[in-house]
Order: sequence, then structure tokens, then C-alpha cells
Amino acid sequence: MIRIAIVDDEKEQVVMLSTCVSVFFQERNLEYRIFPFFCGEDLLSCNIPIDVAFLDIQMNGINGIETAQRLRAWNKWVALIYITSYDSYIQKAMTIHPFAYLTKPTEKVAIFQVLDEYLSFQRSITNAMPKEYFQLSTENSCKYVEMSDIYYFCYVQDRTVRVQMRKEYYIIKDSITNVYGIINHDYFLMPNPSFLVNIQHIREIDGKNKKLVMENDDVILISRRRYGEVFDALNRYMTNGDF
Repeated sequence: MIRIAIVDDEKEQVVMLSTCVSVFFQERNLEYRIFPFFCGEDLLSCNIPIDVAFLDIQMNGINGIETAQRLRAWNKWVALIYITSYDSYIQKAMTIHPFAYLTKPTEKVAIFQVLDEYLSFQRSITNAMPKEYFQLSTENSCKYVEMSDIYYFCYVQDRTVRVQMRKEYYIIKDSITNVYGIINHDYFLMPNPSFLVNIQHIREIDGKNKKLVMENDDVILISRRRYGEVFDALNRYMTNGDF
């Protein structure tokens, strides 16, 4: 799933961009979610890992450039797309290394072109990364699945573990401790003793209620003892790459 933030203090602009972005992803049959914000402060205070951010440069409160600086500090790989009516801002905005910029009035063709370029860029990165696999040994079969496709591992009972993909799952004879010993800890964290969660598929972090919301809408509790560890791991991941 691709998470898109649209940040502009003009409601009409937010609605227009949201509509164009929705049409773009629907036409390509891609999973997405749009998060609208009317100021930079609201974006920075949310606990949502953003993949693409459309930022109006001139806004009330902190402007788009300062918002981008703060966002990039903890989310290194977010694709920043600036929107401005003033050419004079563009040179200053380039210091934050944006993915692209658009000028107002923003046209649908330009938005689609930028998003197509973003998808091409993401595909090139994905293809260059070595794939890791997990061996699923059930009573009747043995198969390998890509680690990136696994949403989480969950202890069931009697040394059995549920391996949850987006819509399907497998039951294997193993323990969470053994699984933890063989997976890549850069991508999986343990929010409580019964779960190992793939960071790449966390959609939302509910800090108030100490919950992780996955991209398939599953909700996983964060134990009080592991709360600090989970947020430290998420911050490291978003600072050093991906998400």
C-alpha cells in the first residue's frame, strides 16, 4: 500500500489533489490511502509512515519547506512533491532534495506524470534489492514465500505459529522464539511476546491505545514493556530507509 499525504491550507486544493490521486491509483489497480492535512503541524504530529507527500510551500503556520525538513529528519525516503505559485521558492526548496515540484494551478496531466515517475523509481529500487524467503513447512507441503509478503507471525498454541499474509495465512509447527532467531530484525519487530510484525506493512501507529494497525486492518497490541522498544525500532527504520 502507498500512503500519500496531501498538505495544503486551501481546502479546494486538497480536494482536487485527492481526487486526481485517487483516480490515478484506481486506474492502475494499486492499493493506496490518502491522508489530507491543512497545515504542516498536523502532518508532523501524526504517527503515520508516509510514502509520498504533496506539500504546498506557502502555508499558514510552518511552510512547506520547513515541514519537509522536519519530515525528512525522521522519514528519510519519503518522496517530497512541492506545490507552489511562486518560482522564487523553487531554488530554496531544492535544498531538501524533493522528488518533484508542481506549479499552481496544478493540472491532472502533471500530477499523473509525477506519480508515474514515482512508481517507476520504486520499481527500480525493489528490483535492485535482494529478496529474502521464508520456508513454510506444513503437514502436507513445503513452500517458500518472500519475507516482504509476510504481514506478521502469531503464536497460536502448542508450538504452532500463524504466518499471516495479506488475505491468506498458513499454520506451521514452530515457536515465536525460533522464528525470531532466523528472520531479519531490520524489518520485523516484537510488539508483544506472541507477535512478530513486518514493519513494512504497518499502516498506522495508535500511540494512545498502544496498538499497531496493519495494512489489512488487523490490529496488534503493543505491550507496555515493549512500547519504547517498538517506537525506537520504527524511528530507526523510518530514519534509515524505506517505509
